[in-house]
Parts: sequence; structure tokens; C-alpha cells
Amino acid sequence: MPLNAKPSDHPNFPPHGRTGLLLVNLGTPEGTDKKSMRKYLKQFLSDERVIEISRPL
Repeated sequence: MPLNAKPSDHPNFPPHGRTGLLLVNLGTPEGTDKKSMRKYLKQFLSDERVIEISRPL
């Protein structure tokens, strides 16, 4: 597949002329130890504004 080829199920968006990219710093863990990293990742990955996933029933 060429580098600029799209998968067959890719949505077809009209051309806009320009593409933007938004980079946001969502914080950092309090430390580099295992406990701090686990706490940070738990908060980060459970934030609905960051990761959109279906919740278990």
C-alpha cells in the first residue's frame, strides 16, 4: 500500500485545504516510581475526555 493510500473503510472527508494538529500537555506523574506512574496512568486512562471507550455493562 502506498504511503498516502487510505484503507477501503476510511471515511471520505471533503478537502479543507489545511490540516491542523493540536498538541496538549495533560500533565505528568508526581514521580518516576511505580506507585506514582500507576496512579497517573489510572487517572489519565480513565478520563473520558482523553480515551473514548465503551464502558463494560
